Amino acid sequence: MLLDIIAIVLRETLEAGVLISLLLSISKQFKFSSVYIFSAGILGLIGASFYAANMELISLWFDYVGQEILNASLQYSIFLALLSTTILLARYRSNQLNNLNFILIPILACTSLAIIREGAELIILYSGHIQQGLTATAITGGIIGFGIGASAGILTYYGVSLTPQHYAAKLQNLLLILIGCGMVLQATQLLIQADWLPQKKSLWNSSNLLSEQSVMGQFFYSIMGYEATPTSIEILFYIGALVLFISLPRFFNKSPLQLTSSNSGTTS
Repeated sequence: MLLDIIAIVLRETLEAGVLISLLLSISKQFKFSSVYIFSAGILGLIGASFYAANMELISLWFDYVGQEILNASLQYSIFLALLSTTILLARYRSNQLNNLNFILIPILACTSLAIIREGAELIILYSGHIQQGLTATAITGGIIGFGIGASAGILTYYGVSLTPQHYAAKLQNLLLILIGCGMVLQATQLLIQADWLPQKKSLWNSSNLLSEQSVMGQFFYSIMGYEATPTSIEILFYIGALVLFISLPRFFNKSPLQLTSSNSGTTS
């Protein structure tokens, strides 16, 4: 039971911790006030509490798959916010973004949505333990899982913050892409579980190389949505998300003059 609790708490805190730490490093780079991130975190906790309190009702939605659909919607929304962040960062780095507050908007959205998604799971988990009588095992497992997840978040924050600025920008962009594509993969898995997408045969099984239940497996799950037995639909959605992350920043990074020049060159 201890290992099960550690795995659950680790999965939720690791994913949110790494993501929020990355967003904090970006906020620090642009000297955004920590009050904004703190406020987004409080809003996320309120949303997580509301979500957890209404879980029974939510689970009845959409023919009893409401929880899966809502979680998938939250993760797709995080993906869109991360994609927006990537696009805005690309425009800023090419001196095409004058108002830095535009970057802050998707960062705050990501922070709140991540805490709602992961926080609700932890509230539900410990609400059940409290009702049954909170045991030393539940407390110990929670502390260990939270400690590992928080440590990974701290390492991510300082790892990105202490990296030289030129390389830090590339590292931030890489992590945004990996986490965003991972969100799409996880959301797609939920839609398959809800029978909103067809269930296909797994393309491979890498459990022998890296188990999803291991600490490293959980780490790669939080960073890039690691799945030991992915299906063709999951891979298709992942590649689609990757293409958007690569192509859209380049598209929106072009000035009107560059777009005109590109079109005229094609015509000639």
